[in-house]
Amino acid sequence: LWRAAAHSWLRWSAMLLSVAAIVFAQIGWRALAFEAHALAPALEGRDLQVVGIVVAMPQQSEMGLRFRLQVESARLDGAPVAVPPVVDLAWYSGVLAFGAGGSATQVELQRQPDDLRAGERWQMTVRLKAPHGGRNPHGFDYELWLSEQGVQATGSVRAGPKNLPPQRLDDTWRHPVERARQA
Repeated sequence: LWRAAAHSWLRWSAMLLSVAAIVFAQIGWRALAFEAHALAPALEGRDLQVVGIVVAMPQQSEMGLRFRLQVESARLDGAPVAVPPVVDLAWYSGVLAFGAGGSATQVELQRQPDDLRAGERWQMTVRLKAPHGGRNPHGFDYELWLSEQGVQATGSVRAGPKNLPPQRLDDTWRHPVERARQA
């Protein structure tokens, strides 16, 4: 009787270990697949021409507009580049001030954001960066939240006088629930 119980326990332990190994392997595979679409460090802070579809209802604020874009294609200096499939963008309105490495700040007047609607296809110049969470223990983990949403880059629409103006290409049937929410 003792041997039968030990044999049964050993069989259950082996099965549990097998399931744990399969789950662990699947989690690792998903992490590697997600990481394969990460933004290349060489593309951070560079002006990219992207074409994509607005996938979520844009959020209006006093500083401008925030929205999520599903990228269909991206180009750097005319050459195609790989960027994450989903990015969060900010389209600031008014005056944008920026400086490089602590140098004197340059001021650039941004074109006002148009009325974006979920499901629209746009072509625009963007500047992307990899998301980074704050170093606030016990606080909100922005980087983890973006990862859970499938977003691997954040950035801003470059709509200054030196940039090509953002252009609405067409209206698609995609994302009907977001379109209904926005209406």
